[in-house]
Amino acid sequence: MLFSSIFIFDFHSFYFLILSLIFVCVYEIVNGFHDIANSVITVIYTRSMSSNIAVIMASVFNFFGVILGGLSIAYTIVHLLPIEVLLNLSFFHRFLVIFFILLVVMLLNLFSWYYRLPSSSSHALIGSIIGIGFANSILFHCSLLNSINVIHIKNIFIVLICSPFFGFFIALFFVFLLRSLKMILKYNNIINMDPVFYKNKFNKTRPPFLIQMTLILSAIGLSYAHGSNDGQKSIGLIMLILMSILPGYFVLNLNSAPVEIIHTQKSIKYFKEYYQLNNLHAMNSYSVSIKKHFYSKYSYYDDPFLSSMNYVNHIMNNVSNYRQLGITERIYIHRLLLLISNHINKKLILSNINQGDKIFLKKLQFNILKSTEYAPLWIIFMVAFFLSIGSIIGWRRISVTIGKKIGQKNMTYGQAISIQMTSSISIGLANYVGFPVSTTHISSSAVMGVMLISRGGIQLKTVKNIFLAWVLTIPISIFLSGLLYWMLFKIL
Repeated sequence: MLFSSIFIFDFHSFYFLILSLIFVCVYEIVNGFHDIANSVITVIYTRSMSSNIAVIMASVFNFFGVILGGLSIAYTIVHLLPIEVLLNLSFFHRFLVIFFILLVVMLLNLFSWYYRLPSSSSHALIGSIIGIGFANSILFHCSLLNSINVIHIKNIFIVLICSPFFGFFIALFFVFLLRSLKMILKYNNIINMDPVFYKNKFNKTRPPFLIQMTLILSAIGLSYAHGSNDGQKSIGLIMLILMSILPGYFVLNLNSAPVEIIHTQKSIKYFKEYYQLNNLHAMNSYSVSIKKHFYSKYSYYDDPFLSSMNYVNHIMNNVSNYRQLGITERIYIHRLLLLISNHINKKLILSNINQGDKIFLKKLQFNILKSTEYAPLWIIFMVAFFLSIGSIIGWRRISVTIGKKIGQKNMTYGQAISIQMTSSISIGLANYVGFPVSTTHISSSAVMGVMLISRGGIQLKTVKNIFLAWVLTIPISIFLSGLLYWMLFKIL
């Protein structure tokens, strides 16, 4: 579908699209070798696996994590920057938006990688998107609320701030749990040994089988979780690119089955009835925009949201394939579906809603978003491939910091298991609820947690540098992406 539709556009559109996709692939390679240390560090330093086998294992399960991980995080990224911000720009300036988002993230990743600092790709990506939103609001003298999705950003910030603390304390919990479990009593002394001490005492390189398998399985779980979380961010970026450069072909899933379209049509109708019944009079810039262009006989003058739904019900009547609709109509339907989803989210957080209504609204939302929240298989496989390629190279630099420079002493088997289990569970939960988190922050904070209660403690200089990188990544990425975009927009 991609290449069959590209030729409708001019050469410049095609050129910008291909360049944007190349930049995303390069970003995913950088992301792969920047974050791979989190997945392989414990199995390598505990000598449970050789470094080459560990890296290949992590690469394979990163690949499967992307393929099977879903799309909830991808569309959390897409919705950070309203599509209207991009559609109001020329093709060249849309390309600049994507270019500067990715450029800033890659520069910060390479900088932190070179100086062996485990910084966050997620923080840099989200900060870069916010910076573009700030610059856009200044350049076009519009409200910041129209340039970035403040509600989504607020929720993501809460998760990003809390996740390192979550990793820190969960890691402590696992340390104490491992010390008390009866099933590993015979390994009670060994589990508190580091690999060097264990080898000197027993003249063995590999840890006992149960400990080794626990480390390997937890590393597999972390690799899979990382692939799912980080891979979805790139999928979201690619969908943002496609929807901005070829909006008529990607704002709706043109390959939706007729039964899915019917479910969407019915869900719009049912929500309209629910909206009227509950007297929800909410205003939204999308619906105002739709009314402005199409308000004639379809409008309810007292409520533009009802006018919008009335219009969309009309144009979707008897539609069994979204290709039957014009490009402008597809874009308006996309806007309204997102608007309805936002209304449902607001209604779901109200304390007085009953359980039956919650189930009903969630089902409506699921059917509505199926037409807008999707990704072609070629995108998913492309991201999985380049993340896996990136995972094979460059892992050593940050591994040294995580493995040897956070704690005063070598990592013990129990600490390694605690770190891996903490990271796997934390990132897995984030994937389940659809929030992008930093694998690096969670893993590093877990290392700090287990080292803090060990006999050697932590190396304050390294922890201070990591903390500064954590704190400064978002404001620096906001400043850089916003400044670069603003300057070149003024110049060009």
